[in-house]
Amino acid sequence: MVYCMKCGVEIPDGALHCPRCGLEVGCFPKSEGHDYSGVGGVLILAGGILAIVFALIPLLLMQLWIGGFSRLMGGHMMWDRWMMPTAIGGWIIGFMMFGALISLVLGVVAVYSYSKVRRGGLKTGGTVAIVAGILMMVAMNWIPGIMVLIGGVLCHTSR
Repeated sequence: MVYCMKCGVEIPDGALHCPRCGLEVGCFPKSEGHDYSGVGGVLILAGGILAIVFALIPLLLMQLWIGGFSRLMGGHMMWDRWMMPTAIGGWIIGFMMFGALISLVLGVVAVYSYSKVRRGGLKTGGTVAIVAGILMMVAMNWIPGIMVLIGGVLCHTSR
């Protein structure tokens, strides 16, 4: 038994058209593409801005931690007693600075992909946003990474 793809009525054997709606046998209705680029673009932009903000906060706090607290505490001798040993503290500061700089760069890349989406490059901008979102999540920047990734998928699959 063959059924019509449009209206669901049973089509008799040997018929070329559906008896109810007239759809040609073997013809499938075209699926309509949906445009989610508006929502996707907003998610990409918001995730990119959040990544930039989340990167600037540790960079500013590092400046306060390295320079401001030592002056506030009244010299390096007292501050050095409160701080971790120099080698371990240096590694921690280095990793935090590296992570913040990676997040800053990925945030700028996400904003760039938003500009590609706004100019009509849905596939290209969506692909760049997907890659940036995945890299953000690898760099432990979860909330902006998920936002950029979802926005990139929405833009990439829009028609």
